[in-house]
Amino acid sequence: MIRLLLIFLLGYFAWRAIRPLLNPDGGSGDKGGRDGREMDADLVQDPQCGVYVSREEALKADIDGRRIYFCSQECKQKYLEKH
Repeated sequence: MIRLLLIFLLGYFAWRAIRPLLNPDGGSGDKGGRDGREMDADLVQDPQCGVYVSREEALKADIDGRRIYFCSQECKQKYLEKH
Protein backbone atom coordinates (compact mmCIF):
# COMPACT_ATOMS: atom_id res chain seq x y z
CA MET A 1 0.00 0.00 0.00
CA ILE A 2 2.81 2.41 0.88
CA ARG A 3 4.57 1.58 -2.40
CA LEU A 4 1.44 2.40 -4.36
CA LEU A 5 1.12 5.76 -2.59
CA LEU A 6 4.80 6.57 -3.22
CA ILE A 7 4.48 5.63 -6.91
CA PHE A 8 1.40 7.83 -7.21
CA LEU A 9 3.11 10.80 -5.54
CA LEU A 10 6.24 10.37 -7.66
CA GLY A 11 4.11 10.26 -10.82
CA TYR A 12 2.15 13.33 -9.75
CA PHE A 13 5.27 15.41 -9.07
CA ALA A 14 6.86 14.23 -12.32
CA TRP A 15 3.72 15.28 -14.22
CA ARG A 16 3.77 18.70 -12.50
CA ALA A 17 7.43 19.13 -13.49
CA ILE A 18 6.91 18.11 -17.12
CA ARG A 19 3.64 19.93 -17.78
CA PRO A 20 5.21 23.41 -18.27
CA LEU A 21 7.56 21.93 -20.86
CA LEU A 22 4.60 20.58 -22.83
CA ASN A 23 2.75 23.91 -22.68
CA PRO A 24 5.40 26.63 -23.26
CA ASP A 25 2.99 29.58 -22.85
CA GLY A 26 2.84 28.74 -19.14
CA GLY A 27 -0.92 28.48 -19.05
CA SER A 28 -3.04 25.56 -18.07
CA GLY A 29 -4.26 25.15 -21.64
CA ASP A 30 -7.73 26.44 -20.82
CA LYS A 31 -8.06 30.19 -21.16
CA GLY A 32 -11.58 30.17 -19.75
CA GLY A 33 -13.45 31.12 -22.91
CA ARG A 34 -16.30 28.90 -24.03
CA ASP A 35 -15.04 28.78 -27.59
CA GLY A 36 -11.32 28.61 -26.72
CA ARG A 37 -10.71 32.35 -26.92
CA GLU A 38 -8.85 34.10 -24.17
CA MET A 39 -11.09 35.86 -21.68
CA ASP A 40 -11.16 39.63 -22.07
CA ALA A 41 -9.71 41.19 -18.93
CA ASP A 42 -11.05 44.64 -19.87
CA LEU A 43 -14.47 44.55 -18.23
CA VAL A 44 -16.80 47.48 -17.56
CA GLN A 45 -19.80 47.65 -15.25
CA ASP A 46 -23.27 48.50 -16.51
CA PRO A 47 -24.44 51.45 -14.34
CA GLN A 48 -28.09 50.36 -14.58
CA CYS A 49 -27.97 46.72 -13.45
CA GLY A 50 -24.37 46.31 -12.23
CA VAL A 51 -23.46 43.46 -14.59
CA TYR A 52 -19.87 43.32 -15.83
CA VAL A 53 -19.46 43.05 -19.59
CA SER A 54 -16.54 43.08 -22.00
CA ARG A 55 -15.74 46.59 -23.21
CA GLU A 56 -15.68 45.30 -26.80
CA GLU A 57 -19.13 43.69 -26.57
CA ALA A 58 -20.84 46.39 -24.50
CA LEU A 59 -23.32 48.86 -25.92
CA LYS A 60 -21.89 52.36 -25.72
CA ALA A 61 -23.41 55.79 -25.16
CA ASP A 62 -21.76 59.19 -24.78
CA ILE A 63 -23.59 61.08 -22.03
CA ASP A 64 -22.42 64.47 -20.75
CA GLY A 65 -19.02 63.96 -22.34
CA ARG A 66 -18.52 60.54 -20.74
CA ARG A 67 -18.61 57.15 -22.42
CA ILE A 68 -21.03 54.81 -20.62
CA TYR A 69 -21.16 51.05 -21.28
CA PHE A 70 -24.25 48.85 -21.04
CA CYS A 71 -24.89 45.10 -21.10
CA SER A 72 -28.12 45.35 -23.11
CA GLN A 73 -30.36 47.73 -25.02
CA GLU A 74 -32.94 47.43 -22.22
CA CYS A 75 -30.48 48.65 -19.56
CA LYS A 76 -29.32 51.44 -21.85
CA GLN A 77 -32.92 52.63 -22.38
CA LYS A 78 -33.74 52.53 -18.64
CA TYR A 79 -30.59 54.50 -17.83
CA LEU A 80 -31.28 57.12 -20.50
CA GLU A 81 -34.87 57.56 -19.24
CA LYS A 82 -33.58 58.33 -15.71
CA HIS A 83 -30.87 60.74 -16.85
